[in-house]
Amino acid sequence: MTQLCAPVKQLLSSDKVELVETPDKIIYQQGRARYVDVDWKTAVLPEGDVIVSYHNFEETPNLEAILKILQMKHPKPKFYKIATMARSIVDSLRMLEFLQRHPGIIGLCMGDLGAVTRICAPIFQVPMMYAPLVEEDKNAPGQLLVDQLCEIYQFRALNTETKIYGLIGDPVFRSIGHLFHNDAFRKAEKNAVYLKMVVKSDELDEFFRLAKKLPFAGLSVTAPLKEAVLEYVDVLHPEAKAIGAVNTLTFKDGKVYGTNTDGDAAVDVLGNVKNKTVVVLGAGGSARAIGFVAKKRGAKVVIVNRTSSKAEVLARDLGCQWSSKIPSYDILVNATTSPMPVLAEDIQEGKQVMDIALYETEFLKAARKKNCSCLDGFPMYFQQAFAQQAMWGLEESHKWLFQTFLEQ
Repeated sequence: MTQLCAPVKQLLSSDKVELVETPDKIIYQQGRARYVDVDWKTAVLPEGDVIVSYHNFEETPNLEAILKILQMKHPKPKFYKIATMARSIVDSLRMLEFLQRHPGIIGLCMGDLGAVTRICAPIFQVPMMYAPLVEEDKNAPGQLLVDQLCEIYQFRALNTETKIYGLIGDPVFRSIGHLFHNDAFRKAEKNAVYLKMVVKSDELDEFFRLAKKLPFAGLSVTAPLKEAVLEYVDVLHPEAKAIGAVNTLTFKDGKVYGTNTDGDAAVDVLGNVKNKTVVVLGAGGSARAIGFVAKKRGAKVVIVNRTSSKAEVLARDLGCQWSSKIPSYDILVNATTSPMPVLAEDIQEGKQVMDIALYETEFLKAARKKNCSCLDGFPMYFQQAFAQQAMWGLEESHKWLFQTFLEQ
């Protein structure tokens, strides 16, 4: 079990640990032995149970080499601690893969990109993790509060059998996936955790190489990776193949399965689109999915994109129309990441308008001023997230989670 260490002056409950900041960096673990945390360069270790620590605030170097140096310098401490700075999510996955091979080491990556190593500590048998109780007690970059770890990520319930799910893309900060999916896992009593991970296109090779070594079971995929991840998929669902983009990955039996839940989710929310003109703004993965399903359900789809050549390519792929200007329409969908992809005068009075973003964009505000029927991305998000949960093993009976989540 991973013990949480909180830098507080007074313990608030019996299952938290007090970390007292003194010149000797003494950690007091309630009801157990005292540990003295010393820098690895210390010539002679003090008496008692000692944590030998290595800190690198600049990067995450070769972790095996660091461990060998620590073992040579101090062969018999109570624990080794290795804390490095994550410059990419790949650094954090390297740390987790290292901890998987060396259980019993206190290992973590600092910085926002290193948060996943703190969350996943119990999965990799890290004996101790550091988390303050309140914001003002944070003393290292990337620390999460005790309540965040325990209430959102169910830190105390994580163990070596826990499966890892998550969101990859850039940016991911607006996503509510970590709230929705972790809540669903908890209520369904599924031994799993869901993480948000900033992954750039040029990091995909190394990301998947490491992810396949770790207990990943599924991923949500957001912009700009919905098309880029296709080359890492072993088994592609026929509809996802036709769309040319995926938003859901499932890891099973050594293979990666790719599917797409975006299109059905969006069009389900829009309602009956048969014989209606649907203008889709954008030419990325979401636009592909929405355009494909809308056309399949009988809509006249027109692709409009800032770069006309991309709109033309997507329209050709989907077998629909494209335009450099916004034509007359029944439904207008913003499937770009821009909060205002068109001029306000391009939005037509009293029409149905959707923005897949999870917040009130300038686009939606302008549409409301023109008496449009407006939808943000929340309903679509919940629909596609439920489909992901089904693919990852939650039964249809857990759709009640939708309502309970909205009521919170």
